[in-house]
Amino acid sequence: PGETDYQTKLYPLRSSENDMADWGAGVGLYFQNLRVFATICFVAGLISLPNMLYYSSSDYSSSFDASQAHVGKYLMMQTSQACTNSEWRACPSCDIAEWKDLVPYPSDGFAVTKDESLMFLKQNDCDVRFREGLIMWITIIFVA
Repeated sequence: PGETDYQTKLYPLRSSENDMADWGAGVGLYFQNLRVFATICFVAGLISLPNMLYYSSSDYSSSFDASQAHVGKYLMMQTSQACTNSEWRACPSCDIAEWKDLVPYPSDGFAVTKDESLMFLKQNDCDVRFREGLIMWITIIFVA
């Protein structure tokens, strides 16, 4: 394509970095790095698979809705560490001033009664065990 004086052909899909030398060293290095990074991400995903399975189970979050598990965005959220088991709990000694600097949106996890006599915190009830933390550290060390 684009050449009319000479017979041309496209590069095969399984071209090596050496085949790309016609375009300069940078193109070959780009594809070599792309292959390395893709392999690293794939292996890191395999290492994290036990965590993803645990986070998508009802053992971690009892509000898991299996009928929605096939939906793309829901599946990505369900296999993350996002906890959907949360409950508002009274916190008589809490003050919103303590929370304004710690969280970006205090209203998501902090509430008061109309007369402001009682404060409430939203607390999640999901347990993260040592095993999940260890797998996450192994993944981070592998990627680093």
